[in-house]
Amino acid sequence: MKKYVVIAFFALIAALCIVWNMYTMQRAERKRFESNQDALLTENRAYKIRDSLNVVNFDRLVFDNRELKKYKGEAIRLIDDLNIKINRVQSITTAGTETLYEFKTVVIDSFIDVPVKIIEFKNNYVELSGVIKDKEFTGKIISRDTLVCVAHRVPRKIWFIKYGCKGVKMEIVCKNPNSRIVYPEYIELK
Repeated sequence: MKKYVVIAFFALIAALCIVWNMYTMQRAERKRFESNQDALLTENRAYKIRDSLNVVNFDRLVFDNRELKKYKGEAIRLIDDLNIKINRVQSITTAGTETLYEFKTVVIDSFIDVPVKIIEFKNNYVELSGVIKDKEFTGKIISRDTLVCVAHRVPRKIWFIKYGCKGVKMEIVCKNPNSRIVYPEYIELK
């Protein structure tokens, strides 16, 4: 009889351990969902520092691989194009920019038959509009761009065997074909 009581006791302890493990996993998943919901429902905060530098504050989203494939298929295609394995990706950051520059300049050596001439140019990335009036050109230029940053782990290699983590690299993709990235920097704090 004692043997059955001891077996039942250890079975009960094992069941409690399993239930506790399931509970902690479910609680962590619930916290992740709450964090994602807060990030999606909270409006990004834009402000300026030093009177001219624009800053945007936003919360992160945490996805697992299944959710990433379901909701961010374009990011998966981009990661495939970069020849990076999805299980090595640490983070994906996307930022869209728009630059607006309004200007006024003098038109030199021009013959104006009509009192006012209008100039307009527009494509997916650049928009230019302006007016020539009395040898003076007034206009604006809007430039749009999107940057996608993928941080991924680089494994150590011995021949064909990959193991561990040698370092972390960041790939930055600029979606505007007229732009180029001139200064990338990746800083990780421990």
